[in-house]
Amino acid sequence: MKKNIVKQFRYEGFGFPIDLLDVPVRNIRGIEVPDINYNILQRIVFEGLSHKPVPLTGNEIRFIRQSLDMTLTEFAKHFGLTHPAIVKWEKAKDDFANI
Repeated sequence: MKKNIVKQFRYEGFGFPIDLLDVPVRNIRGIEVPDINYNILQRIVFEGLSHKPVPLTGNEIRFIRQSLDMTLTEFAKHFGLTHPAIVKWEKAKDDFANI
């Protein structure tokens, strides 16, 4: 398989867009996909969200919860919140969660 370098690639596999710069890509069945270690990308994105200077979106909160392998109830309890609060935040999808 032929590998190319793409200046900018928008990856949306985590439920929100991530812009990858100078990323190697492979063409698989006519579709360009990043040729990267997705576990490392997930860890980097998780760490980056912890330093995000603006409020998190609902999809970003869901990503964090799922990365921690927690249920809605476990996540809420861990942070001293209620289950309905987490549900409400995650329902915000691409909008900022009212935290």
